[in-house]
Amino acid sequence: TYVAAAGGYIVVSIKKIGALYTLLAQVAAAFDNKLLPSGVGVLGLNVAYLHKNNYTPTEATTVTAVNSLAAFVSFSLLFITALAFGGLSNSTIKMPEIPLWAIGLVLAALIIIAVVLIKNASIRAKIKHTLTQAVDTVKAYKDHPFRLVGAVAMATLVTFAYLLALYASARSLGVSIGIAEIFFVYVLGALATAAVPTPGGLGAAEAALYAGFVSYGVEPGLALSAVLAYRFITYWLPI
Repeated sequence: TYVAAAGGYIVVSIKKIGALYTLLAQVAAAFDNKLLPSGVGVLGLNVAYLHKNNYTPTEATTVTAVNSLAAFVSFSLLFITALAFGGLSNSTIKMPEIPLWAIGLVLAALIIIAVVLIKNASIRAKIKHTLTQAVDTVKAYKDHPFRLVGAVAMATLVTFAYLLALYASARSLGVSIGIAEIFFVYVLGALATAAVPTPGGLGAAEAALYAGFVSYGVEPGLALSAVLAYRFITYWLPI
């Protein structure tokens, strides 16, 4: 996972960055992710790392965002592929409904942001300047399309590495469900990790993975053992 994550930044970076230091940055980012919630540590550290490698703060943020977008594209393609192979055919998983208060909170935040932008010309000017720099950075990828393809490929390798770890953890304890079903269990864990503001999704990830296994008919005690083995290998053991 660390090597693939480093490869993603190396191929997506238009400016030259060192392979070894990029790898070390991803190892450091992994520890940040265990201290800060929902990937904030990973994003922040990578922006700082790129800034140290002759990127402006806006350029560094844009490159990090492009790499994150590549990861999203990769995840979406894998999700569609799993659907095509019938990963939900025997599942009773139900996606949770978004509560009305959460929608209202988002709308209120958007209204406040709009009012601030309307009232404050200097903030609008700064945002315009930042967006111009970001657009210029994105336009540079027109001459480097294979960098985007490479970033998607590296993100896919990261997902496959975690997916293989979850599959191996389950199989080692006798859980006999297919790779497509394992992927949907992994998706639940990933969504919980992103949605809950605890370091590395601690607590929420375990609960979501457990629920996913049980929904596919895995005996509860066995499901819990598989989840604990996976989280030990991918979360606690690196520490």
